[in-house]
Amino acid sequence: MYEIARVVHENGGEVIGVIPRGMVERELAYSDLPDLRIVASMHERKAMMAGLADGFIALPGGFLNTAGYFDKLLEFLNHAAAERFIQAEHRAMVLVEKEPASLLEKFDAYVPPDADMARWALDLTNG
Repeated sequence: MYEIARVVHENGGEVIGVIPRGMVERELAYSDLPDLRIVASMHERKAMMAGLADGFIALPGGFLNTAGYFDKLLEFLNHAAAERFIQAEHRAMVLVEKEPASLLEKFDAYVPPDADMARWALDLTNG
């Protein structure tokens, strides 16, 4: 995360750092950020990040499916959708690409589903 923040910041991008105090005390903060918010806990960090974000991309090791790393996880999600443990609309929320630019394009065009949980529960009941 440090490296991504550094590169984005050095290239003129907007970066808001949110870090728990304990990590700052261990000198793990990217202190050159103009907007570095220090919070008490990881829980508070996640809550603040959720409030600040329009969406999330997990890098590195997120859903950049480099060399098929997440193939097994994606197979599991496909199986869960086929078995109706998750709705197809919810399965489609997991955006996956091999290249960062393609993932960003998908992310930019993403429209969240208008999932009907009551319909899903009734479908399961009526089987």
